[in-house]
Amino acid sequence: MVIAAVALDSRSAAALTRAGLCDSKTYGAGDDAHAIRQGLARQIRGRARFVSLIEVEHTEIDLRVLRNELNVLERELAVLLIDQAPAVDRIIADGRQMFAQLRQRYAHFESHDRAEARHASVAAASVIAKVARDERFARIPRALRVRARPDRRRRATPTRRRGAGCARTPSATAGCPTRRG
Repeated sequence: MVIAAVALDSRSAAALTRAGLCDSKTYGAGDDAHAIRQGLARQIRGRARFVSLIEVEHTEIDLRVLRNELNVLERELAVLLIDQAPAVDRIIADGRQMFAQLRQRYAHFESHDRAEARHASVAAASVIAKVARDERFARIPRALRVRARPDRRRRATPTRRRGAGCARTPSATAGCPTRRG
């Protein structure tokens, strides 16, 4: 699991949106999509006031799943990222219910479903996290990767490791009405 935070000012958010920034999933899969995301990640890092990410090992994810605490883990990671970030006008996270509790901790916190479609900072965090996930996945030997069945359900065999799911991506933003949240 990789979770990221990005803080953008309104000028950077607009420039990145004009450069084609949107939710990382919209670029598709494969080498071409990865190259697009990598190029955008370089632009994001060059324009953002703050970029940070946390990578969580599969053992921690497995432990939290056993305890029924995966959402708790994601909120804990979001708090760590937000607390590292500079002061901003708004903090926007993707996952209305997942991160709703954080409104009690941060007065200027918002959480929305599909926020990466409406707020550039969330889309930027999504791209940063996806590039890191792709690079991590590429290091896993092909024989150990989880394969999708024709019915689209994932399965793991004894010779394959179970893959970690995508984290929702919180994003610290600086008062930009067009940022993805």
